[in-house]
Amino acid sequence: MTAEKSVTSVPGMVAPNADAGTASGPFSSTNLQVAGVDEADVVKTDGKYIYTYVGSRSAVSIVRSSDLTLMKTIALPSSFASVEMYLSNGKLVLVGQKYTSAGPYYTYRFFAPETKTIVAVYDVTTPESPKLERYNQIDGQYRDSRLIGTTLYFLSTTDLRLPPIYTMKYAPGDAAFDAAITKIENNFSLKNVVPQIREARK
Repeated sequence: MTAEKSVTSVPGMVAPNADAGTASGPFSSTNLQVAGVDEADVVKTDGKYIYTYVGSRSAVSIVRSSDLTLMKTIALPSSFASVEMYLSNGKLVLVGQKYTSAGPYYTYRFFAPETKTIVAVYDVTTPESPKLERYNQIDGQYRDSRLIGTTLYFLSTTDLRLPPIYTMKYAPGDAAFDAAITKIENNFSLKNVVPQIREARK
């Protein structure tokens, strides 16, 4: 089954970029392919602090660039993977994916529910005390993202399933099989097949 792609934009995810005067000195930002279109990376800096995602520890380290003092470590759930970051005007934005166990209910979903794209926004104006401001989960696997101005765009994909045929639970010709097909037809709607965004915190 062809994967379904979802391009989502979240306006106002971060504040506009502050001017370069807030940095302690010259510093290099992420190499950009297009001017004005920021790209995610596992290391970000504002010239004063260095933010590094360490996948093996599922954490983000915040280090003061002047003396390399570790200011804070943001521990992330072990279910997070492929995490990348944006840094804009005191906001640290994490994008990536999350794996969960679907349990016995996955047969009743039209798309893979065990993979989510995650977006988390931290206020790091005080780097030694970061605060989680916003956390979103989006159905589908994280593929890529860009930050343009104050709007974050990201791409996720998910496999379309037709439950419970996906599990080969029934054999064609069985009465239970026919009943399952009828149930699928009755429950089929755009709401059931289009990936959803769930805001867990704002």
